[in-house]
Amino acid sequence: MFRGTWLVYQRALRLQLREPVWVVFGVAQPALYLTLFGPLLEPMAGAPGFGDGDPWLVFTPGMVLLLALLAPPSPASASSPRSGKGSSSASG
Repeated sequence: MFRGTWLVYQRALRLQLREPVWVVFGVAQPALYLTLFGPLLEPMAGAPGFGDGDPWLVFTPGMVLLLALLAPPSPASASSPRSGKGSSSASG
């Protein structure tokens, strides 16, 4: 099971690294969002109901989670798996 997972991971990583511009965008987008929208959080820290603490501790994990869940599909996920000779379909 682990070997199969490792092989699928390696294949997806190879496909992802064929288009390095997507890797750059994937790293740059969270940094850009934190740089642009982070300073807007400072006034929120004093808002009622926000609680005590640094607004960066709320925004950073939330932004990472948002980007992970709503990120556009990579070119690696757009390729369809090859159907080999051993594949069978249910008919009839």
